[in-house]
Amino acid sequence: MIVRNGQHLLGMLAVMACLTSNAHGQFAAKAGKVYVANTSGENIVLACVSYIDENGVRQTIKGGAWTIKPDARGHLTDQGTSFTASRFDFTIQTTSGKTDWHVNTLDADGDLTINFDRNLLARHNARLVPPLRLAGAGGGGAGPTPREVEAAVGKIIGAAVAQAIASQEPENVFQALLIEAARRVRDELVEGALKDVFSDRPLHEIQAARRVISLGLDGKLSVDALNREQAREALLGRLKAIDPDIGAGAQIADFIYTVLQARKR
Repeated sequence: MIVRNGQHLLGMLAVMACLTSNAHGQFAAKAGKVYVANTSGENIVLACVSYIDENGVRQTIKGGAWTIKPDARGHLTDQGTSFTASRFDFTIQTTSGKTDWHVNTLDADGDLTINFDRNLLARHNARLVPPLRLAGAGGGGAGPTPREVEAAVGKIIGAAVAQAIASQEPENVFQALLIEAARRVRDELVEGALKDVFSDRPLHEIQAARRVISLGLDGKLSVDALNREQAREALLGRLKAIDPDIGAGAQIADFIYTVLQARKR
């Protein structure tokens, strides 16, 4: 894969791996109740809510999914009980697939309110760290320079390391965050390169292509046993399954085949 300024991205893409699309939050608080507020304008779903108590033991608050409707505010705990926690962990997923959160300061009673607001959810696929959206990347413009890529990747990895150091489970969290950071870098680079190569194609086709490439790079889709023509037909079928209205499917399938073959080098 080559973006418009001639920088090769295949080597980076080949080593990237994918984790879950959900994001995780970690927050410290004093003794008090934990509330959740939702001013985002859409339903928010929380799952796997737990906290680390003063003795370093994980306590589960809610094991299943919990939907918070817009403009709602409620206790994070089932009974609204008070407790002291050094860290809160939870997974969130909005109906639009975007993930983010905002933590308000503790109020006078020592309570913590986690607020999901419209501004945060409106950001581009907001995550633990800012997305890798480099100036000039995609949209038919010049691709990112090596220095820009290095700086952006450094910020993402740095944020992952800082988060892991602050965690009480450094080994597991460190590994997970590095993989997640790598996935974000990979997906942003793939989408930027696709926008450069297929600058005249609509966004929904670019996104379908990125999904197929991600499947291949994650080892969930292989064309290694097929010749070029067979592989293009298989990839075209996968593209149309994702986006039945794709217009440049043959050209995009050929491009995807080139990317997936290059990952073996």
